[in-house]
Amino acid sequence: MYQRSPALKQIICGAIFIYITAFGTITTLANVSASEEQHAAHEHKHEHSEDTAHNRPIKLPDNQAAMPQITTAIAGAAELKTQISTFGTVRFGAEQLFHVAPRFDGVITQVQVAVGDHVNKGDLLAMLESNDSLRSYPLRAPAEGKVIEQRANSGDLVNSETVFVVATTLPQWLELRIYPAQAQQIEEKQRVFIPTSEGMISSRIEHIIPQPDAPYRIARIKLPDGNRLTTGQWIEAQIDTGSLTLPLAVEKRAVHTIDGRTGVYVREGNTYHFTPLTLDRENTALYEVVTGLEIGAEYATDNSYLLKAEQEKSSAEHSH
Repeated sequence: MYQRSPALKQIICGAIFIYITAFGTITTLANVSASEEQHAAHEHKHEHSEDTAHNRPIKLPDNQAAMPQITTAIAGAAELKTQISTFGTVRFGAEQLFHVAPRFDGVITQVQVAVGDHVNKGDLLAMLESNDSLRSYPLRAPAEGKVIEQRANSGDLVNSETVFVVATTLPQWLELRIYPAQAQQIEEKQRVFIPTSEGMISSRIEHIIPQPDAPYRIARIKLPDGNRLTTGQWIEAQIDTGSLTLPLAVEKRAVHTIDGRTGVYVREGNTYHFTPLTLDRENTALYEVVTGLEIGAEYATDNSYLLKAEQEKSSAEHSH
């Protein structure tokens, strides 16, 4: 019988080993490829599901599409007022403070007022007995206002130093701090807006005063009567520094962020859909729109958070 040589046996065994190894590798690669395709399909399905849920229009019944709690605005050009925000204190002006002092040394024999009392011009504040003549002399209010300081009591020995300070309560002044980085943009007569719990107070800068011992200037604003702000109160205010016209803008109260995308709810008939936007410049009320919205589009403003809540609810139900 024919006998294979040892060399031929080695060649045949090597060929069989290579075939088996190659077949196993191909099978493994095929399995990996199939697994990756399944994973990619799952991811695509998941992403498509999320995208569809977030882009699904919010349809409202006809009697709700114009419901009063959701109002709309038309996207278009707007004037963007540029503002600087800063802080300051409500104060009396120096011209409003009256220092009451005796013209000679003596002893306070009686005090007729207390801090916080309102006085009219000529009202008796205290009686003083002179050290020289032993006669009594009155200390009277030099103007109508409020007693804000009392520096002596009955029985105290006083001289020509101040005993009372009377302040006229009107007008009040707001002194805002203007730091070097802001100084080039601030000037007299600029309009100032002061938000309060009862609404917005508007006034203008009357004076800008250097402060030799402080790293800022003071902008003085005369406050309107009846503002109900308290002397010494710490206040934030916005100063108008200019304006520019934006070709397309939306109100800030209409803008929401969903899954990292910022946009507004655009109305079409009795449905709303979330539209992502690219935004740029802004102030306290407006955003400039760069892309994502057409001029004339109608979008939800007041209480648009109700639409966001409805969309999030719909997305949660869809995911389950």
